[in-house]
Amino acid sequence: ALVFGGLKKLRYPQAQVSAEEPMDSYFGDPMEDLSDRFDVLPFAYDWRAPIEDSARELAARLAQALDARQGKDLPVRIFAHSMGGMVARALEMVAPEVWSRFMAQEGARLVLAGTPKRGSFAPMLALSAQHPLVNTVEAIDTCTSWKELKDLLGDFPGLMQLQCLTGANGADLTQRTAWQA
Repeated sequence: ALVFGGLKKLRYPQAQVSAEEPMDSYFGDPMEDLSDRFDVLPFAYDWRAPIEDSARELAARLAQALDARQGKDLPVRIFAHSMGGMVARALEMVAPEVWSRFMAQEGARLVLAGTPKRGSFAPMLALSAQHPLVNTVEAIDTCTSWKELKDLLGDFPGLMQLQCLTGANGADLTQRTAWQA
């Protein structure tokens, strides 16, 4: 589908696409391992969407899980990977009452694995044609120009929210002079 311009079908927010489950190839084994000791409730989110929107969806799921375990001495714990950690951390901002309920329970845990708390260079690499996956997609999709692909990616709020704001040397990456030669 990508070969003939299928990537344009992912345009945000027009595309009628939803995340149904975490990618099994990445998360299947860890979820299976954790399910030996825990009741695993996977949460998939749309990485194109604003992180706050995904956090609101997570808050609704978390509230359901807290309600279901109320009075049963079964804690709810969150294990979040990469951008999922940003979604989990945004809970405190978008749903403070759910966050407070979560943190108040005995045994509450938020485990972040590979969460880019200071941002990620992936968006910058993607928008500057230096990200291997984006370059592969650009080569495969013969109907979408590089400019169209860059515009498409730049319209994904969730991806843009991952952007690093400060470089390793302390440079303010929101200023063009800090990263432009």
